[in-house]
Amino acid sequence: MEAAENTVFALDVGTRTVVGLVGRLAEEKMRLLGVEIIEHSQRAMIDGQVDDIAQVSACVNRVKAALERKLNIKLSAVSIAAAGRALRTRTVSLRRLLGAGETLTPELLRNLEMEAIALAQAGLNKESGERAAFYCVGHSVSRQTLDGYELSAAAGHKGTEYEMTLIAAFLPKIVVEGLYAVMDACGLEVRSLTLEPIAAMNVVIPPELRMLNLALVDIGAGTSDIAVSRAGTVVAYDMVTLAGDEITEAIMQSMLVDFATAEKMKQSLSKNEEVTFVDILGLPQAAPAAEIMAAARPAAEQLVEAVGEKILEVNGAAPTALFLVGGGSQYPGLTTAFARKLGLEERRVAIGGATHIQRVLAEGAGIGSPEYITPLGIAWTALREAGRNFGLVTVNGKKIRQYSYEGLKVSDLLILSGFYKYEQLAGHMGRPLRFRLDGRLTTISGELAQPARISLNGAEASLDSSVREGDAVEFTPAVNGADARRSVAEAVPAYNRFLVLVDEREYYAGVWALKNGRPARPEEEIADGDEISVASALTFGDFARLIHLGPAGEESTYLRNGLPVAAADLLQPGDIIRSVDPARRETRNGATRSGATLRLELNGRTLALEEKADGDPYILLDLFNYLEKDILERRALGLSCRLNGAEAPFTAELRPGDAVVIE
Repeated sequence: MEAAENTVFALDVGTRTVVGLVGRLAEEKMRLLGVEIIEHSQRAMIDGQVDDIAQVSACVNRVKAALERKLNIKLSAVSIAAAGRALRTRTVSLRRLLGAGETLTPELLRNLEMEAIALAQAGLNKESGERAAFYCVGHSVSRQTLDGYELSAAAGHKGTEYEMTLIAAFLPKIVVEGLYAVMDACGLEVRSLTLEPIAAMNVVIPPELRMLNLALVDIGAGTSDIAVSRAGTVVAYDMVTLAGDEITEAIMQSMLVDFATAEKMKQSLSKNEEVTFVDILGLPQAAPAAEIMAAARPAAEQLVEAVGEKILEVNGAAPTALFLVGGGSQYPGLTTAFARKLGLEERRVAIGGATHIQRVLAEGAGIGSPEYITPLGIAWTALREAGRNFGLVTVNGKKIRQYSYEGLKVSDLLILSGFYKYEQLAGHMGRPLRFRLDGRLTTISGELAQPARISLNGAEASLDSSVREGDAVEFTPAVNGADARRSVAEAVPAYNRFLVLVDEREYYAGVWALKNGRPARPEEEIADGDEISVASALTFGDFARLIHLGPAGEESTYLRNGLPVAAADLLQPGDIIRSVDPARRETRNGATRSGATLRLELNGRTLALEEKADGDPYILLDLFNYLEKDILERRALGLSCRLNGAEAPFTAELRPGDAVVIE
């Protein structure tokens, strides 16, 4: 009969052995139903990676068949773990600006996690030179801040800037695909996959202990996998390609035995003072355990040195305590050697075993050896965090195998695929435009985003739709809303600037705008933070005050289009205004010179100009003789002239009281 729904079949496919166990969740603990351990008939695994698929499959089938007979059930689904051989880790930070009043929902945080994983994977693939050459096999958020304040739980908070630091662990495709090929050959559907040190940690260092700075080393036959916890989370994963096999090979060399004999000798060192064996010449031998250990000491010291250095590297210092698990952890003297290497008290280095299993395993299981920690962790992880797996799906016609979760959403899939970013899923509103108009803050909202279009297996779907293995997703990214834009004319609807002629000199009248204190053209775009002010000179009186006509602005001193003009009269484009002031006579017409001095302001300083000998009026170009040297040096680059606040040509005639700016 089929295994019950709350039953898990876990396999630890190691370099030396395959351990299988079946467990069932009962009252928040796992009840162990059966265990089977079988050694490979030959070296079919190298450093924890499948080398000979057929040989490994044969061993897995023997374990599976033995458990099926023992428990009278059919096992069709399996939970497995990958060793840390060729493990690559990446730490990435992701910063997100939040909209006004936006809440950090669990969905948003989940999507950001997925995006951070994709970012880490993209960097790794770029470094390796192959796209999607690695699979993510585990990750954890090591730090979260909101507006600069660190949070342990960010969901539900509101702010303006969120930052996440995430560590992700990756394995090459060949490692993961090799495991899947074995399971396929055995007719087993992979229910979940995790990383071996993660599985071991979930048993030995559960979440409630991860506030402490603890390290765990899973010493197998081919690799030593490392995980480190601190501040409530797992902050580092790594591995060393030195483990129990190096000690076994040292015994082979010194005692002249084959690998299998050396392995048995190694396992008996802690149990016997003298070890008997048959060497490769067929001669019976006996050697003190101390002599064998002395011969293997360089290999053991090399293992401790490499693993200890890696722990110090990834943790930045010695941890508070160290746990050793895996079959290789039982080699005599390792706890003392690790304590010495890390500068810890020996009581702070422990071998994981029965004491730690009690946290997750119901009584009566009958196993307590550290070699069972990893398979127990695989089963416990599958039961408590059901559904982590790799599955084949199609995105826009491209098949990908993606690490997933039970209830994987379209949004997760798209981000983890590495093809899309979070913004392309939801889009965002265009940036607002903020500026001041006559001192008042004005805000123009950006346009709304066009939502993404999604279909799942040909039917309309959403980002929250669940995805299963074999599904096909078609996705058209969202289009971000356009940023807000405004021209000067749009911000000042009454903009209507025109020219009038005053004593043969052009001036602006009507309504126009200054942008940051300078005259602005109507088509000019307003930038964020600009200061816009409106200038208005619609009546002759306003115009006279604007260009400093002073008393001459009275009706008796000026004519408009040949007729007397009043202060309240509205000006029109093309108006011609002439002075009738008797003090202004032109010598070209034979009039006498007035002898007056022209006083005006040039770039903020007062200038007094004596009347020209020929009686000609002064024009803007004449003032170049009075400019400072640094301004004249910029003449080739083009200078701008403003007369009484308005742009003016160099031929514009000057009058008493004029204010001129040339820059």
